[in-house]
Amino acid sequence: MVQGVTPVDTLRTPARDGACSLAGHLTRHSTDESRVLRAIVLKLGAVGLFSCMSALVKSLDGAIPTGQVVFARSFFALLPIAWLIWRAGGVRSLRTSRPLGHALRSAAGLAAMFCGFTALSLAPLPDVVAIGFAATVFTPMLAALVLRERVGVYRWSAVGVGFVGILLMLQPAGLALLGDGLAAANTSSIGLLIALAGAFCVALATISVRALATREEPAAIIFWFAFTCTVVSGATLPFDAIWPTFEEGLTLLGIGLLGGLGQILMTRAYVHAPASAVAPFDYSAMVYATLIGVFVFGDRLALATMLGAGLVIGAGLFIFYRERRLGLPRGSARARAVGPPGPPIG
Repeated sequence: MVQGVTPVDTLRTPARDGACSLAGHLTRHSTDESRVLRAIVLKLGAVGLFSCMSALVKSLDGAIPTGQVVFARSFFALLPIAWLIWRAGGVRSLRTSRPLGHALRSAAGLAAMFCGFTALSLAPLPDVVAIGFAATVFTPMLAALVLRERVGVYRWSAVGVGFVGILLMLQPAGLALLGDGLAAANTSSIGLLIALAGAFCVALATISVRALATREEPAAIIFWFAFTCTVVSGATLPFDAIWPTFEEGLTLLGIGLLGGLGQILMTRAYVHAPASAVAPFDYSAMVYATLIGVFVFGDRLALATMLGAGLVIGAGLFIFYRERRLGLPRGSARARAVGPPGPPIG
């Protein structure tokens, strides 16, 4: 090379630097958009799988004891979860320093699953899913009581609006129960109350996941929940299990596989994009449930239920927005790919 002559490729000019910077920015922006879109598709797929799982539970119509259904949901879900553990680094990803935390999360999640599956055998699918979204209203209350989290006037206002929505969804069942008592209530009314209890348990599980996710691996949280549910629900089998027909056996297998695959897709969704872009799509469960309820089971949503669900969903979205603005731990949990416990019946 002749001294004093600079190759063309090494020339640096402001215009060239600006062009390179713009190209890099556009590439990163395109990549970010692609990841967010992939995450949204994964989340919609996860919610869809959970909704199909709930439809399978509903199709059993109480013919299989709830403990046996929970066992199938948990045991067969371990098959796809094993793949998630392998991706996370194998058995070492299951190490935990918080066994009591896992026990509390599993107890809350197990109670939520028993309530949700029982409610599905008694009440219409869309109504059960709508009531299940009350978990987003209960969560700030429990955060204030259990985690000593400061809940401001905005979130308390959203909680109040959410409770108005819950009361609307419970009509006329709520008034009938208040006036005539539990003995005179029909099965659908009882189912909705059980679904409401399940939503409270989902909120408890959410609080537990918040505490665990700061130190535990997502694979560990998911595995120990499924494992605990398998063991506890398995203990009920000698007392009330029945031998399913071939079709019922396939349904139980499908319930477990769909639940496990849904958990994997949801986990992957929170890997690809921030919670603020993905979490609102939890509410697509209402669309799935309504379509399945109408076209498969012939259910119809009452006007009060639709209005109440709208208030609860709106309150839930506002609560999530405020928590993201305040940088609360729920965001950290989701950022580490744990995600929320899932749709109301997940």
